[in-house]
Amino acid sequence: MFSFHVSIIPEQKKVYRKEALIFIKVDNFSNFGYTPSIMTMVRRRVILLTFVVAYCIIAPLLIFYAIGWRYNFHNNHIEHVGAILIETNPRGATVYLNGQQRAAQTPATIKNLLSDKYSVKLSKQGYYSWMTTISVTSSETSRITNVSLLPEPHTDQAIAAPAGINPFMISPDMSMFALMVDNSIEIFSTNVMQRVSHNQTQSKIRSISWSRNSASILAELESGIFIVIDANTGLITSQLELPANEPVKHAEWSNSENEIIFASSETATYRINLFQKTTTKRFDADQIIYATDLYAFQQSDNRINILNSTGLLATNTSFPFCTDLQVIDYSSTVSLIFCPSNSKLYIFNSAEKTLEQFETEVRGIDIQAGEDDAIYFNKHEIFKWNIQTNKKELLLRTSYEITSANSFLDKKYVLFVQNGIIRAIQAEGPERNSYDLPYSNTLQVFANSSASNVLVREAEQIYTLQF
Repeated sequence: MFSFHVSIIPEQKKVYRKEALIFIKVDNFSNFGYTPSIMTMVRRRVILLTFVVAYCIIAPLLIFYAIGWRYNFHNNHIEHVGAILIETNPRGATVYLNGQQRAAQTPATIKNLLSDKYSVKLSKQGYYSWMTTISVTSSETSRITNVSLLPEPHTDQAIAAPAGINPFMISPDMSMFALMVDNSIEIFSTNVMQRVSHNQTQSKIRSISWSRNSASILAELESGIFIVIDANTGLITSQLELPANEPVKHAEWSNSENEIIFASSETATYRINLFQKTTTKRFDADQIIYATDLYAFQQSDNRINILNSTGLLATNTSFPFCTDLQVIDYSSTVSLIFCPSNSKLYIFNSAEKTLEQFETEVRGIDIQAGEDDAIYFNKHEIFKWNIQTNKKELLLRTSYEITSANSFLDKKYVLFVQNGIIRAIQAEGPERNSYDLPYSNTLQVFANSSASNVLVREAEQIYTLQF
């Protein structure tokens, strides 16, 4: 039982509402199932102390977490996080880190990464995916920069390859190419893949070469006659003739001037100016296989002499007989002497009067006059070579035979052919990504280091790839 004592106390003070205060006194709380505890204050203090301790522990942890400290379960220690900075050309590539897509697109900085190795994949529509593995170090930002994504090419216009075609020759500016078919020359535009001109010669064509301004073609016929053909009209503009009706044994375009040809007979070499229609004796020597404004290359058996107007400059007694000598002027004193038929490359230094072999085997070299970097290849390797510093960098080593290699897309990539398949490898940047292009049965590929189109010859057609 319990009882209530009710007292009604009238309000003594003046208030806005008049009311009575009622006090209820409960004599026995136990009948309600509740007993007041004397530990209520202690319990409150324990709870308060718990919250204080928890705050003192959690708050610093949150602060340390916010400023980048983490526990690395892989290395079992606490460390400060790192990051990866990624930049691509073009921008807007999607970033995948360890196979997981990130929200950011390049340029992007992926933050809060523990020290470890990460696989990175960059993807953009219309381009080949680029991949690498990068290590992240505590408190540091690893960088993936200078990444040039390779565009996916598409086949442009094509023409049927005539039967009996010989290897075709592309002009230095890659605007035209010439096909040799028996005793005719077909000249096509690479932009629209249409025939520009045609010339029917009197006898079968032995070889052709383009002038440095891509305006004319020098053709050697099997009859021994050398003719000059206008590339735009197909008309013969000149037939090379030497004084005293000496037969022309060898002729080459000047590698420094337009409208200039060096023609050699059995006893001398002449400088022919097609524009002024003049012929001047330049070197009084026999067995000249190549000549420039400054030098003549004289060969007999395995010996080659380099001459100037005053006499002998340099000699090499282990130079194999060469019928397709190419001279590339690197500087005023250094020239590269390349013989494709023998896969030999030599360096001629006129100041030091030396002619030294560069590599035991060089199947092809891609360099423009005056440039420091060259791409060369042998049967199984592709190298990037800085001529000024003589530093060589291996780009590719493979068990399959390489038949051609050219730099393209502003030298960011190298296009090469293996077993008839066109492949590309990155020549710049932190990673050597390589790609198989979906084209096979390839016989020849011509690429220009600054152009975005590539000329491809297959057995039955010739076409351009537009990147």
